[in-house]
Amino acid sequence: MTEKKRMTPKDWIRAEAMYESGDFSLEQIAKEFGVHKITIQRHMKSKGIEKGAAAKKIKEAVEKRMEEAAAEEVDITAQRISEVKERHFTLASTIDKKITREIIEAEKEGRPIATAHNNIKTYKLMAETLKLTRDAEYQVLGITDEVNDDELPTLEVREMLDDEIAEIRDGQKEQAKEMGMLEEPYEDEDE
Repeated sequence: MTEKKRMTPKDWIRAEAMYESGDFSLEQIAKEFGVHKITIQRHMKSKGIEKGAAAKKIKEAVEKRMEEAAAEEVDITAQRISEVKERHFTLASTIDKKITREIIEAEKEGRPIATAHNNIKTYKLMAETLKLTRDAEYQVLGITDEVNDDELPTLEVREMLDDEIAEIRDGQKEQAKEMGMLEEPYEDEDE
């Protein structure tokens, strides 16, 4: 190789960047600029430039950015989970209130609850559809809805005492008042 008389400052900047990247050997850099390997080696040593130093910095910067992106993704996912849960809770509560309203109105009007069957059936279909959309959104968001059988309530079938029935009716009346369904006090026909 013929030694070039002198490398320009621009040449040295390029040579330093090549060496710092870690992708080029001293021989490759020397060949690129038409100088001897020793010339490149001395320059790098005198400037305190380490081979691959920029690669380390780039790797650290990339890792830092990946950590930031992951943290940002966690925040976004947490926000979405919160929004989905709140929306589904609101919709489920609305459906529950509508079903309750149908039952109370049937009782208030003195007609059998079965007359509200079609409306209740529609609300049931709405609830089933809501469950399907909720399950799909939960799956996309990675929300697990595991239920422990020990935590499930047990269904108790028994005859109720008159006091228990009255307590339930009072609760229904109070709920109807809160929902604005009763303008005047609810009167039981048998009272």
